[in-house]
Amino acid sequence: MLESLIVVGMTVHLLAVNLACAGPLVCIWLHFFGTDDDLCHRLGKSLAWFSLAAFVLGMVTGGVLMLVVPTPG
Repeated sequence: MLESLIVVGMTVHLLAVNLACAGPLVCIWLHFFGTDDDLCHRLGKSLAWFSLAAFVLGMVTGGVLMLVVPTPG
């Protein structure tokens, strides 16, 4: 049971940190290669906020996973 919770926590952590790292790159791509319409601006802005939320989620789950005592073997 504990191993399953650790696997779920690690999965959430890795997905959140990946989104937090890749999100700003997509925002930059939208800024430079997107058109100047309102859709690209709104999409980039909402993606930036999602990236910040994913960063916080990744740090919280990483901190919780640091508290897990490793088992032998």
